[in-house]
Order: sequence, then C-alpha cells, then structure tokens
Amino acid sequence: MSLTAALILTACGGAAPAGGASSASGPGFPVALNRGVDGEVWGLGGSTAVEIGDYGRVERSVDLDFLPSPWTISALAVGPDDRLFLGAVWSDGGAFGDIIAYDVATGEHAVRAHQDNPVGDLVVIGDDVVFVSFATDDHRSFTVRRANPSGEVSDLAVLPGDGRRASIGADAAGTVVVTTGGGVTRLSTTGATLGDWPLPTGGADLAVSREGRMLVATRDGASCVEWFRVDATGPVPLDGPCDASSFVWMDEETVLVSAGDENGAELVRMAAQSSPSGR
Repeated sequence: MSLTAALILTACGGAAPAGGASSASGPGFPVALNRGVDGEVWGLGGSTAVEIGDYGRVERSVDLDFLPSPWTISALAVGPDDRLFLGAVWSDGGAFGDIIAYDVATGEHAVRAHQDNPVGDLVVIGDDVVFVSFATDDHRSFTVRRANPSGEVSDLAVLPGDGRRASIGADAAGTVVVTTGGGVTRLSTTGATLGDWPLPTGGADLAVSREGRMLVATRDGASCVEWFRVDATGPVPLDGPCDASSFVWMDEETVLVSAGDENGAELVRMAAQSSPSGR
C-alpha cells in the first residue's frame, strides 16, 4: 500500500484544489488537524482554530485568546453541536491541565475538567473527552483518562512512554488508540488492552479512521517523518510527505495532511492505494 499525495492548497492560496476547483485562502500556517464525527475538520495553530472545507478553504476562523497568561492551548478535538474541546496547560506544560469546552457559535467556554498534571492530546467519544495525562517529572509513563459531561474524571489505562509525545484517536465504536514509547496500543471503551503493535521508532503521530484504520508518522529525531499503516500484522511502511506536521482521515481512503512550516505551509490530500510502496 502506498500514499499518492496531491497538493490542494498552499499557505498563500496559490494552488488549485484537486478536481479543477478555484483556489482559496488556506490557514497560512501549519495546523494540528482533527475531524469530528459529522465530518467537519478543524485545525489548531497557536491560539487560532480554523474550520477547513472540502478543498482546503478556511470556512471559519476563531481566536482562542481568552486564556490568561501563562495558560496556553496545547490540543484541540472536535465535538458535537458545534463545540470544540481544548487541552490547556499552565506555563507550556509546567503544571496543571484543563479540558475546556468551547461553543463556536457563541464564543462561550467552560472548564470541563481540571487536574494538577498537564494534559496532552485528546479525542471526543460521544459526550466524553478521552485525553492523555502526564506528570511533569515522568517521561516513562502516562495515563489515559476520561472526562464525562459532569466533569467526573476516571482513569482508563497507564501506558509506557512520554505523555508529551503521545497521540490519541478513536474509531466510531469508541475504541481508543494511543501511541506509546514502544508503538501503538488499542484500548476498549473500558480501558482493556485489545492489541499492541511495536514501531521501529518512537515519537509517532496518529490518525484513526471511523472504521478503525490506523496511520502513524514517526519523527524520532529524523529529518523526515516515516509513514506506517498499522494493521493486524503490524506496521507497513508507506510513502508520504516528509515535512508533515499533522494529518487526519477524510474518509476510509483519503488522508488530509498539514505539511511545511510558517514559511511555506500547505495542505496535501493523500489517497491510500493498494499497490506496494516499494520501500
């Protein structure tokens, strides 16, 4: 299996989207992508969140600058009913972590959950938020936690690795997938381990499709990310953009990638094909 990449939009909006559509203005900077259950795609860049349309157009832009210093927003997940869920940390992750529910239509926001430890990546499952929690002085293990709408928080699993580098996703059934220090772990809705797959290098980013397809990009000190599809037999190398910063499944065959940096960011659509990658 390989990934065929097609540029759909540059940062300055100069490239035409696939299919011959007219060019449009992109976000202009790399974004951490997340896709909601209804198919909407949002990206987070600094304290700005953008909703990205089918051809890379920015449909909406929201300034998330309501947090007092030194709080910063570290992660975003798309929830139902036009809500975003934000992971916020104190002093760049030095202490404390909040899960914040943000209403895009009204701009109203409220803390869903607060804890003494920082929060990492997060994903919305139904009405709950499942997130990575880590201690500032622990680079060897982290906890996957679940916060319900009432703000009650429960532990799902303790996994090996540095929580700052862990990535989390879920499929339509609520099965959780997390990157760890050694690879990828799939958890049931109650936190039981359903599978473990080692990766050749650590520091992986992750995207999970609605049907549970897993795609990871490792960046363990390498100048170029390495792409893998993870299935029942383990990781399968793929071809993909070298400078990817984030990615998300658009459907079961297509991945949207935010690549580049602030000097030349672009959105790339990658079609998963069944032919060997040759790598």
